[in-house]
Amino acid sequence: MSVENAHVGHVVHDMLHALGGIKDRKRVIPDLYDFKLQSNPPPGPMLPEVFAIHTGPWDIMSQHFIERLQPPPAPSSFTRLRLGWIAPEQIVTVNPGETRELVLSPLASGKGVLVVRVPGANGRHLLIENWQKIGGDAVQRSTGMLVLEVDPSRAEGSAIVRTVDANPSVANLYAAPFRPGAGEHRHYENTALGVTAIPLETAADHSLRIMITTPKHTRQEAQK
Repeated sequence: MSVENAHVGHVVHDMLHALGGIKDRKRVIPDLYDFKLQSNPPPGPMLPEVFAIHTGPWDIMSQHFIERLQPPPAPSSFTRLRLGWIAPEQIVTVNPGETRELVLSPLASGKGVLVVRVPGANGRHLLIENWQKIGGDAVQRSTGMLVLEVDPSRAEGSAIVRTVDANPSVANLYAAPFRPGAGEHRHYENTALGVTAIPLETAADHSLRIMITTPKHTRQEAQK
């Protein structure tokens, strides 16, 4: 049920909960916004970005809309994978310690390789995506390589998915993607996991060439 003046993003958000169903007494498609902030919001307008501190506008399960009069944001690869909307052949797994160069199609295209998965310990993993201003992703304010840190062991509403922010000076994670040769942070580095992800080039067809490697390899290349 939803009120008649609710944003369409609110309706779609709840529909995805229903589509995912229940498994092991948990929702397959969880809320990605912060439950504590929603229950005890700071003073000011009750806007979606106030609670979307973990994943920002990069998944409709985190933020219902970016602009009230625009369509809602699309799901991230995290939610798409749980819904079965990304085929196994569209996922590339790169293990920590490996160095690989890959080309990611835009997530919104639904075609080609859409996500890189880097496994970690105890079910934790990274998801790396290519967001471009095409299709349903035209509502986003930034483009590039988006890195999601996923910890399924966390309780719903407490950062199951965390968007890594490449440009923390821009509020609300609106400029979170890493862009080739630009931004406050030029690459993603996870020393604990031993992984670095670098956006290399965006092509005319909106595909994104990236490199997954190690922090050591990145430092060696920088010293050349």
